[in-house]
Amino acid sequence: MKHLKSYKIFESSTVTGPQPRYPVDYKCLDITTALEEIRTGGLDLCEIPCVESKYGKMDFFRWCGQNLLPIYPNYTLSEDHYKAQVKQFAGTGIPHTRYNYFERDAVYEIPLSYDSSGDLEKWTKKRDDFRKSMTTMAEMSGKKYNPDNEKHVDFGPKTEEWVNIALSKLHELYAQYYVDGKLLIWNSEYEYSDDKAIFDYPVDKSYFLSDLEEWLSDTFDIDTAGFYEWILKCQYIEGRYWETNWIYDFEDVNFRKQKAPENIKQINEILKQIYKVESMDIYIDYYKKVDNKVFA
Repeated sequence: MKHLKSYKIFESSTVTGPQPRYPVDYKCLDITTALEEIRTGGLDLCEIPCVESKYGKMDFFRWCGQNLLPIYPNYTLSEDHYKAQVKQFAGTGIPHTRYNYFERDAVYEIPLSYDSSGDLEKWTKKRDDFRKSMTTMAEMSGKKYNPDNEKHVDFGPKTEEWVNIALSKLHELYAQYYVDGKLLIWNSEYEYSDDKAIFDYPVDKSYFLSDLEEWLSDTFDIDTAGFYEWILKCQYIEGRYWETNWIYDFEDVNFRKQKAPENIKQINEILKQIYKVESMDIYIDYYKKVDNKVFA
């Protein structure tokens, strides 16, 4: 093992490791903070009246998730769920319906306005896909599909014209930040974030996991297998665990139910000695399928 004696004392004091960096190089409007400020001014963009809706109002967050594709992350939670659904229903004839939603810590481009001319066609397809899915599932159970079930399903409004109220208000307030007719927004992790500027980086500066893994392997000949999973093992996971950052505490054993493997002990000791810290913000910059048991 290079530069390491019993992973306690380095032969060279000049060894340096990767430095933290921003996962994206642009700043965005924190949409949750922006909408909260707009709401205190008397307009709630998450409860816009809409007679076409089953509930009489519409949610701007819902519209963003269902009508816009995020430009970050590269691999979304919606896509991961969709692929799992395709695998689950392969060969059954059940349509693989993609249900996108407004993802946490994701970045979107908001347009100046929305063209609702194709909404009725999209609404009809959503209803027809539901019917086909339910009919196929009923037949697999030896039953007939009951159309009355549709009374309890909200397919959304037949037109999304209402969203232009929200888009117009955002442009009125933040017109100077639009580029080529679009505004970058991010759906921050917290509902209201006092400690961040309203325009800020969507992900804080962190140490990239792939940078650390390559450096540990090349510099110290350390086996980094399992490091990805070990970082996640003490985290409370709700949603996407990739393309996001985590606070990795070297000594946090409160949630771990097994002792660290030898290579993880070596990694922890190296990181502590090089960076002179007890924890690090590590950005998991690539997707890897992880067994849910790692979170237990």
